[in-house]
Amino acid sequence: MKKKNVLFLLMDGLRADRVSLCPFLSSLLQKGVHFSNMITAAPYTVGSVHSLLTGLYPYRNGVNGYYRAYDYRKDTCKNLGQYLEVLGYITGWNMFNTSLAPQPGFDLYSSHDEMKDDLFETHTSILDSVKDKPFCLILQYSKMHASYVNSYLKSCDEFGDIEKNTAAYNAALGELDSYVKKMYAYLEKSGLLEDTIVVIHNDHGTGNGEKEGERCYGSFLYDTTIKIFCSMLIPGMQPCGIASQVRTIDIMPTLLELLDVTEDASFEKIQGKSLMPLITGSETKDRVAFSETGGLGGPWPSPERNNVFSMRIDGFKMIKTPAGWELYNLKKDPSEQDNLVSKNKALVSVLKPRFQKHLDEISQSM
Repeated sequence: MKKKNVLFLLMDGLRADRVSLCPFLSSLLQKGVHFSNMITAAPYTVGSVHSLLTGLYPYRNGVNGYYRAYDYRKDTCKNLGQYLEVLGYITGWNMFNTSLAPQPGFDLYSSHDEMKDDLFETHTSILDSVKDKPFCLILQYSKMHASYVNSYLKSCDEFGDIEKNTAAYNAALGELDSYVKKMYAYLEKSGLLEDTIVVIHNDHGTGNGEKEGERCYGSFLYDTTIKIFCSMLIPGMQPCGIASQVRTIDIMPTLLELLDVTEDASFEKIQGKSLMPLITGSETKDRVAFSETGGLGGPWPSPERNNVFSMRIDGFKMIKTPAGWELYNLKKDPSEQDNLVSKNKALVSVLKPRFQKHLDEISQSM
């Protein structure tokens, strides 16, 4: 029996709260196991993707900064491609830059021109070349990101007009939705849906100017950029919605379990946990989610090493920046405007030690 394929359709920079403006994508997410409350390990592509494919936080896999793609700890971390290539899979990815994902373990990796290439033609051509054998592919739709960041933001001196920014961002959603619709039609027509686990997700969100000091993403760790979506279309599994908080680092171990692949104990232990207990209902609680970033700009630029950290736990978020600590009640204050650090010292005394333990692990890994 042919092994199940794995296909990631990565919607670069698509905000979770704008999925509702993409009619086909919205309906497609409901066809799978839909995780509506997933948190990315890093709100920029290179950090997010390396964590996705290793099941490790950035500080553990070495890609803990914008400029640290080549510091990936390939000798101690085993990524999804490496697990599957030894099982006879063709492994590969296509993104707008060849530094955005690990190269060890991937036979085919390529880049595209996000403004000029027809990404549907590019991606279906890759699928046509591998579909007769077991494959694991990551295909990035980056045109919306490029349209917004390159064409719009770079022409602006300021980034303070939220209404204008939002309109420009939303204008790119239609083409993204069309791409998803055509890709799904291709998968249906080719019969690939019958034996392919399709992971439809985004790597991070995008700010429209809600937080002063951040242009788009990467400087801060508010929910506009770290809260993402993910739906897994798994052959033979009924659709369901899961609202519990989960992490991008949980996707890779979930795929290993679905493919009956055992973790390799000779490499760094995977920090993520399989999502199968949530899918089967044996687990229902939120998982504690950590994120980290070091912006190219903003108030604390640090592309060489992440310097902003967050912990999302029990409906609260605690953030540590070079300027100090922040704490938000995400249920009462979803836009994260009311910093409770000085107002709720009792809660700070409970959460801070848990967070500090994680921060200490980061310090020790450097």
